[in-house]
Amino acid sequence: MPHGRAAVLTLTFLALLAPAGQASALSPGEAEVIQRAAAHFLDSTPENNFLLAPTEVRGRLQSGKSDFVLVDVRSEKEFELWHLPGAISIPVREIAEPRSLAKLSREREIILYCNSGHESTKALSLLRILDYPAFSMKWGMMGWRTVPATAAALRAIAEGTTGSFPTAP
Repeated sequence: MPHGRAAVLTLTFLALLAPAGQASALSPGEAEVIQRAAAHFLDSTPENNFLLAPTEVRGRLQSGKSDFVLVDVRSEKEFELWHLPGAISIPVREIAEPRSLAKLSREREIILYCNSGHESTKALSLLRILDYPAFSMKWGMMGWRTVPATAAALRAIAEGTTGSFPTAP
């Protein structure tokens, strides 16, 4: 990777990982580099946002092909309780660490998942900026199988919304 591109990616990573109050510590030049990298990333994002339906992930698992790796970005504790067959564990907060990136390849697609899709989408963005062929399983484990907590959460959402909140035309 050229030195300039490595610098852009490093600065982008730092900006994405920094707590909200620390983002202002960037110089104007660094902020401009990050804005350009972010614009490039967003401009190259396909309509499906690199999201795969759980049924597609299941089909790939059932195919027996080894052209992808499943990465569970939930905590180690959650991974130990249950995970998708053949998945490896790299918690989302560790995804950018060199030892974690060393477990991944740019030659195989990376399918990320978490509980709801929220955390895996963060990891997806970081990996895509670093040119990894990453995808996220839409809705995470909620889309994979209905578990009591998920069903309860969906009921709470349905019961807690009235459908009468204002929207703009």
